[in-house]
Amino acid sequence: MFIEAADFTDYEAIICRKDHWREVFQGRFKRQESVRESFQRLYPIRLAAMHARFVTKEDELYLAAEGMRLLSAISGRSPQNTGN
Repeated sequence: MFIEAADFTDYEAIICRKDHWREVFQGRFKRQESVRESFQRLYPIRLAAMHARFVTKEDELYLAAEGMRLLSAISGRSPQNTGN
């Protein structure tokens, strides 16, 4: 399965499926619960953005934080501290 072709709403199920988790994703994400929590936080923001609804500052903060968590895990790097 090509995860790039999947809909955003399918990512959690794809990543957390037992065989996918064990063979591909467990080494990157460590905890399934963390993946589920991230996608549960992002889903309402995705709905708002894709359906021309207002995205709040709080939504933007969640998006930045959860996006960083997921992308860091996928890339195999820990989140970088960009402050001085």
